Parts: sequence; C-alpha cells; structure tokens
Amino acid sequence: MVNWHFIIPFYYGKNRHVVKKGGAPLDRKIDYLKQTVNSIKGLGVNSKITIYVCDDASNEQALLVHNNVKKIDCHPKHLPIETVKTFQKWFNENGSDKDIVTFNEDDQVLYLSGKVIADIENTNDKVVFSPHRWAKLLFFFRIKKRPIFKFNGSWGILDNINKTLTGKDFSYNYDYKTQDNRNSAYAACWMTKGNVFKGIDFNVSEELIELESPSFALFDSGIPVLKFVNNNTQPLSHFLVDHLSGYDYNRRIIKLF
Repeated sequence: MVNWHFIIPFYYGKNRHVVKKGGAPLDRKIDYLKQTVNSIKGLGVNSKITIYVCDDASNEQALLVHNNVKKIDCHPKHLPIETVKTFQKWFNENGSDKDIVTFNEDDQVLYLSGKVIADIENTNDKVVFSPHRWAKLLFFFRIKKRPIFKFNGSWGILDNINKTLTGKDFSYNYDYKTQDNRNSAYAACWMTKGNVFKGIDFNVSEELIELESPSFALFDSGIPVLKFVNNNTQPLSHFLVDHLSGYDYNRRIIKLF
C-alpha cells in the first residue's frame, strides 16, 4: 500500500508574519488543526501525519490533537520552509519513491476524491498536484473579481485562479492545467510522489524566507504544478481545500465582527 505522508507546520501564537487581517484567531487554532487532521484521516488513504512546531507552547497544544509532533528550533516565520526541509532530510533516507508527500497548512480541510487520489498515485510524470483554495464569505463582501463557488451549502470564493493560463495540459482521470505563475499555483497545499519530492531544492536565502516559501520554492523549481481545469465538466469539490482562516480574513473587514 502507498503511504501518504502529510506534513503540517503549526504555530500556536499570534502570527505577525501575515497580512494585518490574515491568520487564524488564537482561540480557533486548535479547532482548525483538529478539522485539518480529521479531514486527512477521512480521505481513505494510508496517512502518516507529522505536525511540526517551533516552541513549547505549540508542541503542548499540537499533542492535544495528534501524537506525532516534531519540534524544530527556528523562528515562527521560518517554520513552514524548515518543515519541508526537515522532513525531506528524513524522507531521503527512509521514504519510498512511490510514497506521496503532502504539505498542508494547519487550517485547511482537504478534499480529495478517489479518482484524484488515483491520479496522484499512478502518474509517472514528474509533476506536483495542488488543489483549488476556497474560503467562506461573510455575506458577499470581499469578492474582488474572484470566482464565487458554493461549497457544502455555503457561498465562498476561489482564490489564486488565473483564467488565462498558457501552461501544458495533463489528462488522467481528470484534466489538469499547469500553472504559469506563483500566484495561481499557490494553495498552501501540494502533493507529489516521493521520487519527485526528494529532488526539490527547498533552500531559500534567509532574507527571502516567508510563510509561503515551501510553495514558492516548489514552483520556482520548474516542476509543473497542476490544478483542476476550471470548467463545468469536472467538480472542483473533488480536489479542494477549505481555507478555514480565510473566512476570518474575509469577515475582518467589518468592525462589528
């Protein structure tokens, strides 16, 4: 059976390294982490989850959710990139080329249909898969020309969509499009086969490190990052993350909340 390794950076504190209105409220971080972990456990794959933290408070809280927690000695801003670098070092010695490595933030519920799972496991192409990223809206504020999408009975928006992509097409059970810029490729979630993961260079100059560095470094490697073709012939809900704190960001525009 193929092992799916899920690596999740988790910081239990006020994150000062996102935009002013971004990030999960402290009192929701544990609940969001629980929802994220539970979504992974419900995918129907042989999941092996590791949560990475960078301080004692985060370690204590993460252990309330999951028993496999690793502490890295680094600055919170560096935690995401150090997560993939630390895991890659272990995986290069212990992981199988056929295993799947998935990076996901701690506040993103992951949805993968059986056919998408098969596409990821069975491809022989050197590619990375990335879901579309959805966030619930507060009423209909902050659309900002982003596509509106109703998911699980709630209206929300799809982030990071480029409607004029020129990248290569890939067809498996579903059709995918290669993303041609960092923004459209970004979802703070991606997955790839072990042999591909082993060869990705995640070294980023310290002055350039940001929370998005794992995804940006992956895109900058030149390996095709594939997302669902956004049309009416295949359901986006089959390959999607619900960015839970995206709703908190969307609602902060109204001072009443």
